[in-house]
Amino acid sequence: MWQIDRIVAQLRNSVTDPDGDKANLTFEVWTVDSAGKPKSKVKLTGQNADPANEGDVSAEYGVIVSKMVASGSKATVTVPHDNLKPDTTYAFRTSAYDGSLYETDWPSHAP
Repeated sequence: MWQIDRIVAQLRNSVTDPDGDKANLTFEVWTVDSAGKPKSKVKLTGQNADPANEGDVSAEYGVIVSKMVASGSKATVTVPHDNLKPDTTYAFRTSAYDGSLYETDWPSHAP
């Protein structure tokens, strides 16, 4: 018999900056219902489970922010353990920041 002590999820999304600048992504995680509609935002806490990704959890906003990556690349973060529960479906959305400008609108296809 196997028992899983920790659920660890790695999230990634592409980021493109019109000026070609490096950018990072802020990741927001939501639980979803059986129809895939967002129910509630997961307030992420703790330390990044994978320091190699250099993502930081913002305790104030309950999100995780990736390291800066080249335009056109994928930004990746690892959700700290104990933030996700078994038998639960999640969705995430991202918003970009290039060091001077924030993407202020979250994608409409996400929670």
